[in-house]
This record gives sequence, structure tokens and C-alpha cells, in this order.
Amino acid sequence: MNFTFNTAKRDWVLNIFINGGYSVQSLLDFEPRSIDYDWFFLFPANTTYTTDFRGETTAGFLHFTPGVYFNFAEQGRVLIGARFYYETQLNEATQNLFILPMMQVDFSL
Repeated sequence: MNFTFNTAKRDWVLNIFINGGYSVQSLLDFEPRSIDYDWFFLFPANTTYTTDFRGETTAGFLHFTPGVYFNFAEQGRVLIGARFYYETQLNEATQNLFILPMMQVDFSL
């Protein structure tokens, strides 16, 4: 889910934009599918051992991107800003805030 607000004045050299929202990303969803037969020779035949190494991890990001853009020619513009991502679902994460510079070039036909 995203929301974007921007100015759109052709006579301004720089216009501004603000984008914000929330996204969810699956980081890990693993389920083993093969059996390690080497372990069967170490244990008695009448004993069953089960080891489950499934892993599932999902991260949720609250994000905010302020920036400026300028038009070039009639069909293009360049956006420059910084993306702020705040992670909301991982427990005991060592870093919850990520700041990334961004540049995007848009063309229209």
C-alpha cells in the first residue's frame, strides 16, 4: 500500500514529492524435501527420529520517501530523494531503520 503526493508545475524548476506506505516481504520460506539417509545407519531400526528444519521469516516495512524532481524535454523527468525504511516485524533485529539514496528516471511516450 502506497500513497504519493507531488506538485506538478511545468514552470517550476524543481517540484517536490512525498511517498509513504507499508509493504510486507517474505524473507525465508523453506521446507526440506529430501531425507538424509546417512543418519539411518547410526540409529536402531525400530526408532524414528524427526528433525524439522523449516524456516519462515517475514519482514514488514513502513517506508517514507521525500524528494524533488525536475522535468527535462517534454517526455521525461528525474526524481532524486532518500528512502527511509523502518522494519516492523522482525524480533531483536540489530538495525530497524534503513536510509537509502534514490534516483529514478521516468519517460513517457
